[in-house]
Amino acid sequence: MIYVVVSNKGGVAKSLLSHHVISLLVGDSFEILEVDNNNDTAASFSKSDLLKGKARTIRVNKADDALDDVFFEALSSNKNIIIDGGGGDDSNHLLTLIAEQPQENIRYIIPTVVGADEKNVLDTYSRIPNKDNVLFILSGYHDKDNLKEEFLYFLGDETVDVESVSKKIGKKINYVPIPFSTLFNVAQRNYNMTIFDLAALSKGLNPEEASQVFLEESKGDKLEYRKLYKRYKTSLRANKLVVEIMENLADIV
Repeated sequence: MIYVVVSNKGGVAKSLLSHHVISLLVGDSFEILEVDNNNDTAASFSKSDLLKGKARTIRVNKADDALDDVFFEALSSNKNIIIDGGGGDDSNHLLTLIAEQPQENIRYIIPTVVGADEKNVLDTYSRIPNKDNVLFILSGYHDKDNLKEEFLYFLGDETVDVESVSKKIGKKINYVPIPFSTLFNVAQRNYNMTIFDLAALSKGLNPEEASQVFLEESKGDKLEYRKLYKRYKTSLRANKLVVEIMENLADIV
């Protein structure tokens, strides 16, 4: 399967979703290909076991040959490919290139964020060649019970005369919400890893077991012990976040 994470608007968490979230869905055999003229997200995951040797960035002018290669890999093996498209013209060019590829095994993923209007979602959707396998991601909710207010222009609300994207498209659509958390940035910027890697650092240890392990590892150094235990507590929070994400994704896996 090939997952194309795309939006013609920047700043809607495409790379966050590609590297931290979609990578949780696809098993062990996968590759992430970021097609972007302005970023090199793969470089910020240098300590990730999950993404080791599996994430790379190419510039848009190199995308044509690279897409031929990754489609060959996906079609000739069981490898899953996640394609992370840049915003604006980068995404539009990427969609033009992907339209020339076989569409049967492609799932398009269009993200939007809290407070965004529907225009970029609809414009991106209009450019997708195969509209039968599209998933929308509502990224960055603060309160799952209040999605309709946070994503008003996506979900709509007749009481304030706002039509949903589903009605504007004229068909039932699939979407999944993903929570907001600073832990995504903490994992990536502080530890150079994904949220899954950060969650795994706690190693299933309870606090008593962890404190004993860290006492031994710190060798009497109080500052080192505090550093290790702080990372452990952060890892426990990351684990709760991963559980929430997986529960939200369960219906589409």
